[in-house]
Amino acid sequence: MVEALRQQDPAALAILSETPIDFRFQDETHDISMRAPVITLDSAGNLVEMRLNNWIRDALHLPVEQMDAWYSAYALLWKLFHSEAHQLEFTLLPGQMVAFDNRRVLHGRREFDPNSGARHLQGTYLDRDMLASRLRVLARNV
Repeated sequence: MVEALRQQDPAALAILSETPIDFRFQDETHDISMRAPVITLDSAGNLVEMRLNNWIRDALHLPVEQMDAWYSAYALLWKLFHSEAHQLEFTLLPGQMVAFDNRRVLHGRREFDPNSGARHLQGTYLDRDMLASRLRVLARNV
């Protein structure tokens, strides 16, 4: 995806990899807080991780003159993710599982028709943000 963005609009890649934004979710048991670009690249320009989670993306705290460019770059990235050329779709058979780095693979599910049979889907997540969140929550009680 990064290569597609780099080829289509290098300025959009620069914006999304150089502009930190806020991600935030807080409740009784979680305190997720991160300020980072949507895309993190290494010194060679290779993808390290991507944060594409509108559920915890906080309000955009950028100078007004940067907002239009940021939203345009983000919309292009979103469009690329939703294009069939950048999707891999497969069906798991009973007993199969899939595991992936949540910051390296954007994942989702297609709509399920309950008339087509039974489905059991179980997920679990363990990531760096959740570990940091747990440590902050525990520190509240110290």
